[in-house]
Amino acid sequence: MTRNGYIQHVLRFYLNAPDTPDKPRRGDRTLAGQFQEQGVPLDLIEHAIALASLRRALRPASADPLEPIRSLAYLRPLIEQLRQTDADPSYRHYVAERYASLKV
Repeated sequence: MTRNGYIQHVLRFYLNAPDTPDKPRRGDRTLAGQFQEQGVPLDLIEHAIALASLRRALRPASADPLEPIRSLAYLRPLIEQLRQTDADPSYRHYVAERYASLKV
């Protein structure tokens, strides 16, 4: 995949997530390019976005509401954490299914 294709894929998945902006910031494009340069797999980024969205959606109803996500940089710590661990494929599948149900 080309660099531009990678960046567009990351931004499309990110912008389609709940509580994210309608348009990417310049910094979002830059960060997506850095992820590509660092060899971060697209499926790991998708997993991070889905996992972050689930964590936010499954907070207790009594918890104070969270501010919308304003930048892809919000996900950087989670992406780094996931890069250092090997998530069980069944867990990734579970997260993907739960994330898909959020968007219905």
